[in-house]
Amino acid sequence: MIKKPQILVFIDWYLPGFKAGGPIRSVAAIIHALKDEADFSIVTEDRDFGDDVPFSTIKTNCWTTSPDGVSIFYCSPDLKTENGIKKILSEKKHDTIYFNSLFSGKFTINPLRLISKMNIQSKIILAPRGMLGKGALNIKPLRKKIFLNYSRVFGLYKNITWHASSEQEADEIRKSFGEQTSIVVAMNLSLLQSTERKTKIKNRGEVKFVFLSRISRKKNLLFALQLLKEIPSKDKVSYDIIGPIEDAAYWNVCLGAIAQLPEHVSVNILEAIPPDQIQKTLSEHHFFLFPTEHENFGHVILEALNAACPVIISDQTPWRNLEKEKCGWDVTLSDKNEWRKVIETAIRMDQKEYDVWSENAMKKAKVFQQDKTSPEPFRKLFLREGK
Repeated sequence: MIKKPQILVFIDWYLPGFKAGGPIRSVAAIIHALKDEADFSIVTEDRDFGDDVPFSTIKTNCWTTSPDGVSIFYCSPDLKTENGIKKILSEKKHDTIYFNSLFSGKFTINPLRLISKMNIQSKIILAPRGMLGKGALNIKPLRKKIFLNYSRVFGLYKNITWHASSEQEADEIRKSFGEQTSIVVAMNLSLLQSTERKTKIKNRGEVKFVFLSRISRKKNLLFALQLLKEIPSKDKVSYDIIGPIEDAAYWNVCLGAIAQLPEHVSVNILEAIPPDQIQKTLSEHHFFLFPTEHENFGHVILEALNAACPVIISDQTPWRNLEKEKCGWDVTLSDKNEWRKVIETAIRMDQKEYDVWSENAMKKAKVFQQDKTSPEPFRKLFLREGK
């Protein structure tokens, strides 16, 4: 019997967690696609993003097996130490070690240092998950600049293979770490299931927007709120904000902006919702309003399209030229006038026009699922020999 490749995955949050969003779904989709060809082991937090208590359904600080047969080590806070991670790395030889964050101290930086000290010869892969994009680097820029300079000088990311989820992200990696950097482009996989489009009533002059993501500066919620403040009084607009708070100070600024919105613009603030509720929730809204400063992929964008909910997003994602396909808009953040025009267009749509855009959104998601979600690039990334 041929032994399967052994792959160790470090990720800050994983199933049954969901509040960290895209990275969890990305890794789960990779494992689903390759589980018959490789054995995956995951090292992760024992709790969801932002939670103070561990999952009630798991055992901590030991290897457990998930319902889909994956070995998972849920670390309690006191085990995310150098000695704790060293013990995990020493227990078993892995052909490949995969990291899911550029800046995670506990689950990327410290393990990488230990791998070098312990002379572990596994193939090392790192997915920066959009952290090298311009919008992402502009958040706490001095700290990130100092760290990146440090990492280059001391070779923290030396001899690794980078997983870029798009050609755009590959360019971002080269810009930071050089043209000779080893990169494999593998667009993120998705576990989305096709659904039937449900007709939503759309009256001219009325619209239901939705924001579904973590509340952080990178997701740029404040930008959207400032635009909604300018909506004419003749229109009726609602904006549902759904997601966990990552940056409390930023959220307080957003609350101040919400308090200044006119009466004809209503905002509903909701907590994070589990994955099995996302499609239904998005399908109940007319447009996904998401002026993010950067996404290396944007699972939630695909989920919105799949829910027949056209998107209004920035041009800082791989989802481009949407207006041509009448399934959304991707607008530069430097042009507020264009954002105003797009929002006005969305508000003014009647039922007949909206149905076209809604149907095209779902069609866009279906075509993407058929054409862009092959696991073959991940076979090249994980299962081909070489370091």
